Amino acid sequence: MISHIDGTIEQILREELPESDYQIDFDIPNKEWVSKISGTKPVINIYLYDIHENTQLRSNQWEIKKNKDGTYKKTPPDVRLDLYYVITVWSPATSEAVLEEHHIMSIIYSKLFEFTNIPRKYFQGDLKKVSPTPEIPITVASKDSFKEQGIGQFWSTLEQNWKPAVYLTVTVPVSIQKHIKGKLVSTKILEYGQIGHFTLLKIHPAIFKTKFRKDTTDIFKVELTNTGSFITKWIKAGSKSLTVNDIAQFTVGQKIIILDGDKTEFAEIKSVDSEENKIELKDKLTHSHSKVEVKVLGNENKLNINLLENLHDNQTSIYAEGEDVNKLKIGEILKLKDNSTEQYFLLTGILKEQIGLKNREEFFEFGGIITNNAPKPSPIIGAKVELLDLLDNKISEVLTDTEGKFVFYTKDKEPKKLRIEKEGYKEEEINIPEPYKLTEDKLFVQLKSI
Repeated sequence: MISHIDGTIEQILREELPESDYQIDFDIPNKEWVSKISGTKPVINIYLYDIHENTQLRSNQWEIKKNKDGTYKKTPPDVRLDLYYVITVWSPATSEAVLEEHHIMSIIYSKLFEFTNIPRKYFQGDLKKVSPTPEIPITVASKDSFKEQGIGQFWSTLEQNWKPAVYLTVTVPVSIQKHIKGKLVSTKILEYGQIGHFTLLKIHPAIFKTKFRKDTTDIFKVELTNTGSFITKWIKAGSKSLTVNDIAQFTVGQKIIILDGDKTEFAEIKSVDSEENKIELKDKLTHSHSKVEVKVLGNENKLNINLLENLHDNQTSIYAEGEDVNKLKIGEILKLKDNSTEQYFLLTGILKEQIGLKNREEFFEFGGIITNNAPKPSPIIGAKVELLDLLDNKISEVLTDTEGKFVFYTKDKEPKKLRIEKEGYKEEEINIPEPYKLTEDKLFVQLKSI
């Protein structure tokens, strides 16, 4: 699959950079490779330097398909991988080589910026055979490039001087060939519990070397300052200092957040060096960071939210209830405090769940499929689907999986609403008068492009 993505990228660029005039290569652009460049044609190097799972598009919902014999086959959802490419241009010209390289790079940028998803007409190899047509998002000039290591360190490893480059991220599905065959069970039974409408809050980082008791823990919402500063030098994991571009807003004793995706972490300032624009931290950093934003934590407001269980080391989710739960939004900062123990967290997910306590109860699931409105619709991956009551209070939210599917679980049979959002498409709201009658194959929503 990955090699077919390489060919797909080449096919896109070939519309503007024909083979007769330009060479495209996929080798590592190290010193040895450069020494072998010959001829009169400029070379475009497309190097795959890293691969990560896209956890934001992760789905735990297995696909269910009916067989001819009346049984059903359950297949796990595809894994979504982010492929990180660095694209550079190497001109053989003896004079004005840099100008030629910059000109070719502008052509590459212009072509790649035409798309947010790769059109099927460019697919190569087995990608052409996948049905339904997969949605393959691309991000050009990604700010997250080389966040695990500095860009300078990358070029130093290759024994090369720094070069301007196009940093391209392509998100592809990888199918897991595993299935379970059997009869379909549409109503789920919890043997050991009374069903309650409680909320699962997903948090980052994990609870670290501490314990929060459900009866004595307070939960606060923490504001961020409007201004921020950026790290200017690559910081290695284990470091206790940061170099930033604006030191004026930082003072000793402040709590800060380093906003770096799944490597986001919190720290306390021990000292500030205004001359060096350097902040010394109380504790060592867990991750490496490069050119990401740092903000100061501000006012704290206590929330009417209670824990439903004691929390221990390494937990990344919180079962909670309370009137302020529905006011929370993904991306907000929470603080948990139990007597003298406290820790800050980034709220990464909100999910309404049913938790078993004492009695046996039933609940049901419902969902649908989100596609675009093309003549041959394709599933939209990563669309945000919010489940709301009729007063617009949010009950839960999910992202569509690699086939555009989403599923909610609930015991409440009252009328609901769905709000569907995806960048590049018009927002859609749908009334669901009888959600318990809405199985996964009955709701198809086509979003219109903006």
